[in-house]
Amino acid sequence: MPVNDGNWHQITITFSKENSEFRLYYDGHNKAIYKVNFDFSNNNPFRIGTVENTSNYVNTYSPDIKNGLKLLQELVDEFNALGLESLKNKEFLDLIVDPEDLLARKLEIMKVKTKLNKGSLSKVLDIRKEMGANPYTVFQNMELTVLKPVNEIYSLQDGEVVINESAGKSFTNSERLFPSDFMMDKLYIWRKTINEEEVLNSYKKHRKIEPYKLSENLKNLNVGVWNIWHGGIHWSLKKDGWDSRMRIVEIIKEKNLDIVLLQETYSSGDFIAAELGYYFTTTSDWDYKYQGANISVISRYPIKEVKVAAETEFNNVAVKISISKTQEVWAMSNWYGMNNFPKVFDFHKSRFKGSDSIPVFFGGDFNAVPHTDGGKSPASKKMIEEGFIDAYRNMYPDVKKYPGFTHMEDIRIDQLYYKGKGLKNSFTEVISTWPSGFPSDHFLIASKFELTISEKMV
Repeated sequence: MPVNDGNWHQITITFSKENSEFRLYYDGHNKAIYKVNFDFSNNNPFRIGTVENTSNYVNTYSPDIKNGLKLLQELVDEFNALGLESLKNKEFLDLIVDPEDLLARKLEIMKVKTKLNKGSLSKVLDIRKEMGANPYTVFQNMELTVLKPVNEIYSLQDGEVVINESAGKSFTNSERLFPSDFMMDKLYIWRKTINEEEVLNSYKKHRKIEPYKLSENLKNLNVGVWNIWHGGIHWSLKKDGWDSRMRIVEIIKEKNLDIVLLQETYSSGDFIAAELGYYFTTTSDWDYKYQGANISVISRYPIKEVKVAAETEFNNVAVKISISKTQEVWAMSNWYGMNNFPKVFDFHKSRFKGSDSIPVFFGGDFNAVPHTDGGKSPASKKMIEEGFIDAYRNMYPDVKKYPGFTHMEDIRIDQLYYKGKGLKNSFTEVISTWPSGFPSDHFLIASKFELTISEKMV
C-alpha cells in the first residue's frame, strides 16, 4: 500500500472506543483492523505535521541504549559481588538469560561449601526486571536473545560492559524520524467514528472507485494455518541472502491460499498482508517483549468483524469474512494457551453453534498433540466433541502411516479444525520444505474446501 508512488492516495484511520479497535483504510477500502482492548482517548494535544528533531544521531547513542549500558553494568557488578569467580566474557549472555543456572554452574565448579543460593540473586533479578522494559536489553531464552539487539549492541570485556559502536549507531539511527517525502493536501477530522460507507463516499469525491466486487457465490476456499516463527526473523537478506517474510509471501502465493491463520506474526503480519494485497487483522494490546502482536488473520476477502476476548487477547482472534455476496465464514487463529482454552471455547460457543449458518475455521499452534494421535491436548477433545473435524486427521486417519508432523521436532502440534454445513475438505497437505529454503520451525497446513451451499442460512 504505497503512499509515495507519485499517485494521490487517501489514508483514513478510525478509532472506535465502543469496539476497542482501529481501522485503517487505503483509498476507500478497509485494509486492516487492530483490536486494541484499551481506551485510546486522552487529553494530550493533537499535533498535525512534523516537528524538527534536534537529537544528535551522529555523535551520541539513543537514551535507551545508554540506559541499557548502565543496567547491564549494574547486573555484572551485582553478580561479581557474590564473591565467586569473576564473570567471563563468554558468560555475559548466560547471565542475562538465566543467572540462576549460571550461579549453580559456578558453585559446582568451585566445589566449596557456601551459603549462596537462588535468594542471593535478588538484586540481579531486580535489575533484569528493569531490563525487560528497555527495547535494547529485553531478553527471552538463549535462542531468541542471540537474535535480539542486546546481543548486537553490548558485550563484556574483562568486567566492563561496552557498546559495539557500529551496532549502537545503527540502532540509534533507526529511531530517527525524517520529514515525509509526500505532501498532504487535505486533512479531515471527525468527532465520531465514521463507517465504511462514509469512508468510501469521501474517497469518491476525489477519485472514481467501486466497492470490492465479490462473486455471487464461491465454490472453493483455500485455508492455511501457520506459525511463522517469531515474526520471520530467523533468515535475512543481510545474513542469509533471503528474507523469511518474503519467503512466507512466496509460499502463500504459490499455494493460492485465500485465508491464513497466523501465529507468532509479531510485527510481520501487516507486512506479509501488504505484500500479498490481503486484508489483515490482529490484536495489538500486548507488545510482548517488544515484538508486537502475536496472532493475526490475513484474507484475500474483506474482513467485516473482529471478536477478541479480553482475557485471551494474546491467544486468540476471530474474524468474520465475506467470501462472496451470499457467504460468510468465521476464521479463528489460536496460539498455545491450553490453560486459557476453556475461556476461548466459551467465548466463541455461540459462533460454534451457528456454524451451519456461518462455517467456522479454527486453527493454530496448540503446542499439544491431539488425543486422536495419542496426545493429551484438551483442545482437540473439546473441539471434536463440539462437532469440529480435524482437517488433516480426517483425510489421513492412519496415525502411524501418516503422522502429519507440523514441527521440526517430529510432532503434530498445529491443527486446523472446521465445522459447518456445506463444507467438504477435498485436500489437505502439510508443507515442510521449500526448494529455496523453508522459513519456519512450524510447517504450513494447507486445505482446500468445497463449498456446497452458496446461500447463508437465516
